[in-house]
Amino acid sequence: MNRNRKPRWRAARRQELRAQGIRPSRHRWIWLVKPSALRDIPDFFVQRAVPGLASLPGEVWLASRKTVLLLITVDRIAGGRSQEQRFALRRCEMCGRPLIGGEAERRIALVQTGPEARTLPCGTTCERDRELRTWKRLAPNYRTLSAAAA
Repeated sequence: MNRNRKPRWRAARRQELRAQGIRPSRHRWIWLVKPSALRDIPDFFVQRAVPGLASLPGEVWLASRKTVLLLITVDRIAGGRSQEQRFALRRCEMCGRPLIGGEAERRIALVQTGPEARTLPCGTTCERDRELRTWKRLAPNYRTLSAAAA
């Protein structure tokens, strides 16, 4: 039986970034789930929502794929068809603001340009948010702010 002969380009890219002194960033995904049959989302799923992200009534942001599938199953048992969308997630290393979708992908690309790119602000309010610790207060269990932000 033939083994997978595809080149390990992801591993090669990570090694190349490390050789340049750049810490490779990990891609994280979150899902926006909108159940159709459930009027109120059960507390079990609300407790597992992504901290710091607000959601409208009838929808929830989840970070675990297993939790997403469980919510979809619960909605299906109730007779509904859930809608789900997957987005990239990244938090700014300076202020802790969650960046979602295209904004997160642009930040990942920026961080991979050089070793000092992580210290660049994520937007116009980044410096103020870092001083006020706005996003840290909204997501108290988010504790991976970099040493540069501290």
